[in-house]
Amino acid sequence: MSYRAGRRVRVFSKRLANKFAEEYMLPWPFLEELRKRLPWVRRRRAGMVAMTFVSDALKPQRIVTFTKGDIRYKNVSVRWDHDMYADYYREAMNGG
Repeated sequence: MSYRAGRRVRVFSKRLANKFAEEYMLPWPFLEELRKRLPWVRRRRAGMVAMTFVSDALKPQRIVTFTKGDIRYKNVSVRWDHDMYADYYREAMNGG
């Protein structure tokens, strides 16, 4: 972000917007499975209005190639379990 835009940019609470990797991707699948069942995590995720996909590892062109169980994301081994995003981007890229 440029220095000049800093005064115009509004910061959102993590309850409204978050980075996808921070919210959904953990190196241990059992921890993500446990975390998504916690009531406060379910409430936070239900109230999200924006999700950012930061880095080249999570660009739409790469996400559409992911399948459930793939081990992906930078230098951390993370099991991909979010086919809804791959399906969404696949449809958007095909003009749907």
